[in-house]
Amino acid sequence: MMANVRSMPLLTSDEEVRLAQAIEAGLYAEHLLVAGCPDYATTSELWTVRAEGKAAWTEFFHGNLRLAAHIANRWASRFRLEADDIMQECCLALGSSLMSWDWTRGTRFSTLAWPRMMFAAESACWQRRSGGQSPVWWMRAKSADRRAWSPPRHLTDQDETTSRTDHDDRTTIVQRRLALLEDRERIVIERRFGLQDPVATYTQLAKDLDVSPRTIKRMEERALAAMASDRQPLAA
Repeated sequence: MMANVRSMPLLTSDEEVRLAQAIEAGLYAEHLLVAGCPDYATTSELWTVRAEGKAAWTEFFHGNLRLAAHIANRWASRFRLEADDIMQECCLALGSSLMSWDWTRGTRFSTLAWPRMMFAAESACWQRRSGGQSPVWWMRAKSADRRAWSPPRHLTDQDETTSRTDHDDRTTIVQRRLALLEDRERIVIERRFGLQDPVATYTQLAKDLDVSPRTIKRMEERALAAMASDRQPLAA
């Protein structure tokens, strides 16, 4: 399958707009067939437009399979997995992007489809690597370890590097940095990453702290940035 995808032609921006318009026309024709034929079109004409819309969908989908295959191969090689398994997730994300893309905005389809397929491929890789556990929390824990849980490169002017810092020292650094946060931000970090209690969702924290889930997300991002900052002094 992957070998055949590489030979498929790519779409130009004009072809993307033309196919998107045909898909919209086909969907509208299908709606009219269900709701009742209007005076300006016959049933056979609507069936023709509907068939052209389905053909445009297929052409549009196939025209972006090379992009999906590129992303699938990229992530599969990084995790040493079978590319065909990751390709399935990319195809699902590609179909979702086709349903969401608005050609009137003047942007290329890949602007929407690329990040969606990247996220789908990465999530699938982490899920398979973590043995089927929830990929969201697994990725968040890994991301937190990269951004916040590592001590700064230089703790003091006399320190050379942190390569000699053992696990206990790293834990101490994390606790000191947590102590520098505001009370609500510290609660968000502790509960989001399961430091004190089981991992909590944005919705659960928003209900407990009487704020919106979006506010919880901003508090989490702000706290992680503060903890990862090398310029912030450590608590004594």
